[in-house]
Amino acid sequence: MKGYTCTSYNPYYGQCVPGTASATATSSTSVKTSSSTVLTTTTSATSVVSLRPSTLQTSRLGFVTSGSSSVSTPTTTSKTSSTSSKTTTASASTGTSTGTFAKTDGLFFNIDGVTKYYAGTNCYWCGFLTEDEDVDKVFSDMAAADLKIIRVWGFNDVTTIPSSGTVWYQHLSSTNSTINTGADGLERLDAVVAAAETHGLKLIINFVNNWSDYSVIYNWAKNTSEYIKSLDSNHMVTMGDEGFGPLDGGDGSYPYTTSAGGYVWADNINITTLDFATFHLYPDSWGQAYDWGNLWITTHGAGCVAAGKPCLLEEYGGDNNCTIENPWQETALNTTGIAGDLFWQYGDTLPSSGSQTSQDGNTVYYNGTNWDCMVTEHIAAINALYP
Repeated sequence: MKGYTCTSYNPYYGQCVPGTASATATSSTSVKTSSSTVLTTTTSATSVVSLRPSTLQTSRLGFVTSGSSSVSTPTTTSKTSSTSSKTTTASASTGTSTGTFAKTDGLFFNIDGVTKYYAGTNCYWCGFLTEDEDVDKVFSDMAAADLKIIRVWGFNDVTTIPSSGTVWYQHLSSTNSTINTGADGLERLDAVVAAAETHGLKLIINFVNNWSDYSVIYNWAKNTSEYIKSLDSNHMVTMGDEGFGPLDGGDGSYPYTTSAGGYVWADNINITTLDFATFHLYPDSWGQAYDWGNLWITTHGAGCVAAGKPCLLEEYGGDNNCTIENPWQETALNTTGIAGDLFWQYGDTLPSSGSQTSQDGNTVYYNGTNWDCMVTEHIAAINALYP
């Protein structure tokens, strides 16, 4: 895609980043999901941290942070890029934010003092945008649509430092890791946090993908979430997983029986330092019919009711957005235990170039063909239930 560098990391995961080619790029592929560990940047009352290792065919672990804090994690080295910085010119806020910490409230989320069901989206590429005007435009549009929770990638690891114009957050080598805190590094994520706060939006920031070490995921999730809580108890933490494993009411199909993720969703939800549960929905990747997704939603809702925690349908997508996904949205909104949903993925037109962001087959563009049936009507249904 013109203006993007697309990298394929394995048969199941890749990403497209605005900018020039990196030495690690190989090919273009569809992107779904992420995982997160403990590497954070300065965040405000706009964010949530997501913690989750990946599994086959879609996704990885993530953490959720919400509230004003500056959290740091020990690393081998740190580095500031010499690239010149840009001046942020955020427009007037189109949303509202009280500066309070997002939290759970029974089986729902409480954001800015309001307990209800919330809708949002995934924008993995938001933190890779190099122009502040693009970041502000994207967040202004999402706020205008009444989307509230935005999930972005807080990681962009490279093994070879790319040429100027490509955002990267961490350089990995056999001896150490180097954090890029400069203008083409974490300053871009800072711009995302600032824009979210300006427009009254909340962020879920995923920090690391993890495709291996499946047997230790439970202990890793427990220990890592405990560590994050020890640093900042105001930020919520969650897994960001697909939701695989046995559940009451399941039909015995692959997603209910697989150990591909090396974890059991019903066990992880009982980790006391995980504030809420997540699950994803890509039936076509799991060999299921699209209408099977309604069962997946209701069984996870019941699991969250049993655990006394809210569920977030953190990713869902299909190639015929409205026909496939509208029934899932309706089921999620009307299922006890489900507190919100984030469609995969958001798309927009960037003012700096006049071009559209990456289309991975599931993208729903702002004010595009599927926008009203996927977003406007869904938000209206939510507001009708929670006036």
